[in-house]
Amino acid sequence: MKCGKIETFHPIPVITTRVLFLTLVKIKKETIMNTSKLIGLVLIILSLGLGYTGTNKIADNSAEINVLGLEIDASNESGKQQGYLYLGLAAVLFMGGIYTFSKSKS
Repeated sequence: MKCGKIETFHPIPVITTRVLFLTLVKIKKETIMNTSKLIGLVLIILSLGLGYTGTNKIADNSAEINVLGLEIDASNESGKQQGYLYLGLAAVLFMGGIYTFSKSKS
């Protein structure tokens, strides 16, 4: 029975190491870009929901009643202010989402 020679040291050529490194860097960049796109989309979706909530708060806290020709304003100012705050935050989130999403393309 012949015993084969077992070689324990296999040198990796420099070219293969460089190709492997560049491939890993490319994969890392694509992962970061995909993550940035995902974060941008999440920010945009959150901003739309927050804007919808703010619009509803403003509409729900604004009411006028007409009684015998008299207009009575029965609006809740603090509720309206909270609605405007939601709309402002929604605008900031939307701009941040657009910036993050567009930054990931370049």
